[in-house]
Amino acid sequence: MASDVKKKISIADLLTKYREDTIKLGSKIVDLKSTIAESDITTLNSKVEDFEKQIAFTEGKLAEADKVNAIISEVRKENVKLFNKIEEISKVSAPSFADIVQRERSTSRTRIIDPLKTCALVIRPKEADTDNDIDKLIAQFSKLDTINKNFGYNKPKKRKPQFIIFGINEDVTKEQLTEGLKIKNDLLKDDDSSNPMFTVNFSINTKYGANWIISVEPSIYAAIKKGRGLFFEWGFYRLDDFHSVRYCSKCGRLGHSKAKCEETPRCFKCGVNHAPDNCNKAECINCKAHNSRTGKLEKIDHLSKDRKCPLYIEAINKVIINTDYGLS
Repeated sequence: MASDVKKKISIADLLTKYREDTIKLGSKIVDLKSTIAESDITTLNSKVEDFEKQIAFTEGKLAEADKVNAIISEVRKENVKLFNKIEEISKVSAPSFADIVQRERSTSRTRIIDPLKTCALVIRPKEADTDNDIDKLIAQFSKLDTINKNFGYNKPKKRKPQFIIFGINEDVTKEQLTEGLKIKNDLLKDDDSSNPMFTVNFSINTKYGANWIISVEPSIYAAIKKGRGLFFEWGFYRLDDFHSVRYCSKCGRLGHSKAKCEETPRCFKCGVNHAPDNCNKAECINCKAHNSRTGKLEKIDHLSKDRKCPLYIEAINKVIINTDYGLS
C-alpha cells in the first residue's frame, strides 16, 4: 500500500517537500548553534553533522529531479518534431507506377507507357524483340522494391493465329460458316464446346465475295497452314495468314480505326487536310511523323496505306512476334 502511495506523488510534490525539509533542517541547525554553549559540544556537533548529511541528500534528490525534468522536456520536443514529420509525409501523394518505372527503368528497354480504362499500364518494348527480352524486362521489375510493394505486373498472353479465307459466298452468315467448317474439316472439330478449336471473327466484302477472318488454336495452326485451305459445303477455299494491323481511313495513321479516331480528316495520299480526289502527291503521314520524332530518314514517297511502308511492315512484324503459333 505504501509503494502505491509513493507512485502517486508527482515530481513537483517531491521538489516542494525536499525544499521544505531543507528549510526546517536549516532552522534546527541555527537553533542548535545558538544553544551550543549550554549543551554538550560533542553531542551537538554530531547532530549538526547528521543534519548537514540530510541536507546534502535532499539537495542531491533535487538535482536528480532537475535532470528528469530536462529529459522530459527534450522528449516532448522530439515528439513535436516527429508528429510534424508524419504530417508532412501524409500530405505527399504516392508515386504512380509510371513515375516509378520512368525513374528506375532501363532507358534502353521501354519507350511508351499508356493508361488503360482498367487502371492498368502497358509497357511496350522499344524494338520488336523476342520473348527473352520481355522476360529480362520483367526480371528488372522484380528487383525494384518500389514496384513490388505497390503494384502487380505480368506478361500479357499472346494472341491466337488468324487466317483469312477467300471468296466465300457473301450470303453465308457467321453461324453457317462456323457449322459448315466443323462438318467438313476434322481439324476444326472439338469435343468441348466451351473451348472451340477455332472462332469465326468477321468478314471483309470484296467484288469476288466475302473474305472471312478466323482465329484458330495454336496447336492446329501448322496443319491448317500446310493444307493451304479449308473445305466448306461443296468447295475448297484457299486461305492465308492474316495479320491485323489497324489503319485509320479518316486520318491515315496506323494504330487505330476510323471509329475511334479523334483527329481531323486528312488526305491519305499526302496527310494534308484536304480531300484526296484531286491530290497527286504521295507522302506517308506515318513515316513523316516517325522521322520528325526520331530523327531518322525513312522514305516518305508512298501512300500511308502502302503495304511496302516500313512502318506498316514493322507493325506486321510486331503482330507476328505477339502471336502464338504453337511452334515452340
